[in-house]
Amino acid sequence: MNTLHFMIGITAAILILPLCAESDGKKPKAAVEAKKMSNLELLTNSRKTWNALKKEKHDTYVYTVRKSYMMGNGNMTTLHVKNGSVVKRSFSDWKPGQEPVVRWTEVGKKLATNPTGAEILTIDDIYDRALKILQKKTKPMEKLYLKFDAQGVLKSCFTVNTMIADDAPINGVIVSSIKY
Repeated sequence: MNTLHFMIGITAAILILPLCAESDGKKPKAAVEAKKMSNLELLTNSRKTWNALKKEKHDTYVYTVRKSYMMGNGNMTTLHVKNGSVVKRSFSDWKPGQEPVVRWTEVGKKLATNPTGAEILTIDDIYDRALKILQKKTKPMEKLYLKFDAQGVLKSCFTVNTMIADDAPINGVIVSSIKY
């Protein structure tokens, strides 16, 4: 019985002492820290950064969407955007231990003739998709991912079903790299 009382006393001390430490009249540390931005605010700020870069680069850039799988194989789609329009799309894939092989390239009127590869989207389209994802309520078995590159440009926004262990399909957008 004495051991039980001792354990209850220790537990109470662990729970109460942090509260007492805040009783010196100062605001708790969490209240002093800067307000964390919501995902929508982060995306809005990122879009402002993107718009400035896009203007500086005359809305001309190349970006890649890369997918890798558990067994080591994968694929990559490279999209070329000139003056705000996708003008070229190429697709390559690879097997474990091998270099990527370009399977096809589409230009002009031939764009979107291959069913494989990433969708034909501009980075603005990707931001629009990300906004829709963030506005939608995440299901209990989903995890939301939102990432930006070092410049603050959107890198990924997607949900994944946490009940699937390997190669879980994503719902959203991922940009592997952007070159200007």
